[in-house]
Amino acid sequence: MANMPTRFSGPALYSGQGTDNKFFENMPLGLNPDYLVLMEDFLGDTINSTLWDIENSLSGTATMMGASGPGVPGDDVVGGWALLSGSSTTANSGSSLQSNEQLQGISDIFFETRVGLQDAANSDLYAGLSIAGALTTIHPFHTNPRVGFFVDATTGSGEIQCITSSHGGSAIKQTSTGISFEDYSLGADGGQVKNSKVLGLKWWNGNGVAVTDTGGSFFPYVVEFFVDRKLVATHRNISFANRSISTSVFSPMVAFIQGSGLSAVSTAVVDYLFFAQARHQTPTAGIMSVQS
Repeated sequence: MANMPTRFSGPALYSGQGTDNKFFENMPLGLNPDYLVLMEDFLGDTINSTLWDIENSLSGTATMMGASGPGVPGDDVVGGWALLSGSSTTANSGSSLQSNEQLQGISDIFFETRVGLQDAANSDLYAGLSIAGALTTIHPFHTNPRVGFFVDATTGSGEIQCITSSHGGSAIKQTSTGISFEDYSLGADGGQVKNSKVLGLKWWNGNGVAVTDTGGSFFPYVVEFFVDRKLVATHRNISFANRSISTSVFSPMVAFIQGSGLSAVSTAVVDYLFFAQARHQTPTAGIMSVQS
């Protein structure tokens, strides 16, 4: 018997039930005009410059990854991957992809990407939300407002760290995950990339009501960080003086800079980038809330 139509007052949201599915909890399901959604799978011969602003540092490049080499037309690696490359052995060279769509840092944002590093111990990586601006060795790896994941080449460990920073960096919270990238490898004949990591974050609006504190008012925003869909850190605005989650206008981005002491070009690869945000405000039906 054919399935009967089901009617409900939307929006439809994932339950998040099951093993390692908490990242999906309350994510909008399917077409829903109440949410702004972009899923970029990096399929095709070139990166869509209408959707993505490419910034290069010291002759770094951003191309599609081909099975026979970077950017070979019609010879895409399995699954479609973007390739961010340094320049020869030049330290601090690299590239970034920043969405031309901006998100207001208010509430209810989902972000996820899958990334691999060729030389994890010698790479700077940022993936998440950042203010608009040119890529340099300190952007977005330093004091600019941001919410995301980063790897610091100076540690030599490839460890993934979580960071929220607002107001030009005057309030920063940083959490080490204890999880490190392994160097990625590419299977034979354009096979799948091995040893990549899925990095995801959920930005919640707390109770949605501003709290008055010494010095001013703030929103009790909450960001949950996930590595390979497992919750690894939670950041909260707990006071006016320690409100590390900013209300800036952000752009989703992935940025890569190669470190020093290399004997060859180093790269980062990006499988996909997804983000969703409630449009202007949280819909009254299916409103997201934080469980304390």
